[in-house]
Amino acid sequence: VLITGATGFLGRHLIPRLVFSHSVRCLVRKSSDISSLERKNVQIFYGDLTDQESLVQATQGVDVVIHMAAACRQELRENMSEVNVEGTRRLVNACKAQKVSKLIYLSSVAVLFEGDLQNDEYCYTKRIAEEIVMESGMPVIVLRPSAIYPEKGGFTVPVKIARYFPILPLPVSILEKKLQQPVAVENVIEVILVALNTDKLKVNKPYFVVGPNTQTISELLDKTTVYPFKPLKIKVPDFILKGLASLGVPIDLGHLKKRQRIYNFDIAESVKDFDYNPLDISVAIHGGKGRDLY
Repeated sequence: VLITGATGFLGRHLIPRLVFSHSVRCLVRKSSDISSLERKNVQIFYGDLTDQESLVQATQGVDVVIHMAAACRQELRENMSEVNVEGTRRLVNACKAQKVSKLIYLSSVAVLFEGDLQNDEYCYTKRIAEEIVMESGMPVIVLRPSAIYPEKGGFTVPVKIARYFPILPLPVSILEKKLQQPVAVENVIEVILVALNTDKLKVNKPYFVVGPNTQTISELLDKTTVYPFKPLKIKVPDFILKGLASLGVPIDLGHLKKRQRIYNFDIAESVKDFDYNPLDISVAIHGGKGRDLY
């Protein structure tokens, strides 16, 4: 198995689950921190998605490729096309040249968000990369995760802290912001493992790998509070934030710039083909493993 993006967030969770049953080759750049990959059955292969020859060599003798690498942060905007689009194209060509039997591609629900997010370049390049993969002519399993949260840390931390406060003064835009079916990293890893170990899945068709529901921050705070009553939420008008920002207070106003469009990601195919049972984020914040809170 060849893995790209092995030193990233998903890779650090996936590698420990793979090394017990698979020989793993990780494509990494020479500048990468590989301390998380120093395990038995893990082979480090130095290369880059911008280097076609390194990809041809990396895929030699490989049966399955799991492609997770991507430029996603806004500060990498100038590199997104080269890495996400052309890098994926090079990898697909290498897979075909080396007769790789299956490519598992980690796409994103962001392919549907173009025009709806600040980071539109990422959405656009992921959409084009997904098209390249699905039109490659080789067996491909495309997975579209939503925002992924870990068991500890990540964007759930503010809610985990706020649940201990009975009174919460928060901006209206924050309270009304909807988390669109966020998914636990464990659920994503489970789906990747099923995709790796079976040949019965639908190829060249995207699967949504997302959480079971969409809820606002306000609703999430109500569900996860440690108190037997809902917290008192004091809505701070957004114009106050804008005023503070104009005075030089370091406040991120990105969430105010665009009206949030709500999507409904259908997980029926994932439930059917992967026996997929995603964890509700409110349960995860409580530290539970079941799907339902009540």
